[in-house]
Amino acid sequence: MNGFSETHIKSAGDSGGNPKSLPRIAFVIHDYDPNLGQGRYCVELAQRLHDRFTIDIHAASFLASEMPNARFLRVPAWRRGAFSTVFSFIAGAQRSLRQHPPDLIHAQGLSSWSADVLTGHMCVSARTRKLPAPGWRAGMFTRLVTPFERAFYRQRRARHLIAISRVLKAEIAEDYGWQRPVSVIYHGTDTDKF
Repeated sequence: MNGFSETHIKSAGDSGGNPKSLPRIAFVIHDYDPNLGQGRYCVELAQRLHDRFTIDIHAASFLASEMPNARFLRVPAWRRGAFSTVFSFIAGAQRSLRQHPPDLIHAQGLSSWSADVLTGHMCVSARTRKLPAPGWRAGMFTRLVTPFERAFYRQRRARHLIAISRVLKAEIAEDYGWQRPVSVIYHGTDTDKF
């Protein structure tokens, strides 16, 4: 798992106390969709890990949902705009994670306040510095979301960051103060499929 080995997962077993069960990983993502960047990333991870772990996917929508050792748990999100989508999803994801406690939580972007592993796909603060938001709505979204994204990258439980580029790794460290272990894993292309 590129810098984050299976030994990092507390092998607590399932909720029934069966020590021989596979460790449970929860992926938290807004949309589990192989046609979207973050969604594709999560689909690929789940497909590669489902034979060694039990996978819970907490998402608002699913376009891929058949896989052994996997549960697809719908998280409600109020999709009236970007801001309502992000924050209603986080509240729903936290409820879902409490109802279905995993051994390890892997959050994709701003999606959970209780993650062990974070994957950063962008840094709103750095993006705003480089490309000022067009229009008042985008500017308002950026001003409202940036403090929450900063808190996301500073959550106590998180102990490992996966950044999709060296540039993003530097931005998250500079803008949000991340000082824990980081793995840079670039988005790849499956040349057999594409």
